[in-house]
Amino acid sequence: MKQNNGHITVQSEVGKGTTFRIYLPETDEALPTPSTFVLEAIQTGTETILVAEDNPDVRSPIAVTLKGLGYKVLEAGDGDEAIALSSTYQDQIHMFLTDIVLPTMSGLEAAARLRIDRPGLRVLFITGYPAELVDQHGSIQSDMLLLAKPFAPDKLAAMVRKALESEPRELPQRFWMGE
Repeated sequence: MKQNNGHITVQSEVGKGTTFRIYLPETDEALPTPSTFVLEAIQTGTETILVAEDNPDVRSPIAVTLKGLGYKVLEAGDGDEAIALSSTYQDQIHMFLTDIVLPTMSGLEAAARLRIDRPGLRVLFITGYPAELVDQHGSIQSDMLLLAKPFAPDKLAAMVRKALESEPRELPQRFWMGE
């Protein structure tokens, strides 16, 4: 809400319920008409993707979406779990999709550690933080692939395909350890 110069109020009364009011600033910007929407073909694949996201309410829909697109998905709740899963998984892992902020280590650090044993691993970062805030901590480079939460399944599909079809990108030397 604050990122969009809005705010939220909560009013709660025992036995009566709770009301949430969301306030966003007005805009003169016109909404697009239905004819301006362009549907693109959803990108599919068969590669193996390791997903590290500490929030199961975010991780589960990502996994379901990717599985529905034909990918094999390995799920981890944090960086340590992702590294452990990778070390026991015998087949190729094509991509690491990770939240930048994870509880045990940053997604950036987990990616760097995974690359020790899997040097060609592609990485796609996701975050709920504005890119400017993440960048202030020196963790994002302009050529890194970053998808801002929340995102639609078609955006996830497109970014996953882009990551898989591109050369592995360098990771920053300095890691942002989160909050």
